Amino acid sequence: MVGDTPYDISPALQVGTAIIAVLSGGYSRAELEGAAEIYQDIGQLEEQSQVSPAWK
Repeated sequence: MVGDTPYDISPALQVGTAIIAVLSGGYSRAELEGAAEIYQDIGQLEEQSQVSPAWK
């Protein structure tokens, strides 16, 4: 799952789904804590989706 707010992170964690966050929603890294990975923007997310273990 991918999200950009704490409102995405919390439910994903509650049901045991891994989530990757993007800093496009106006929230800080600290507010998105719990995500498997946090990316600066969609470009970085796309770039890392090819190499990151979080996408496996």
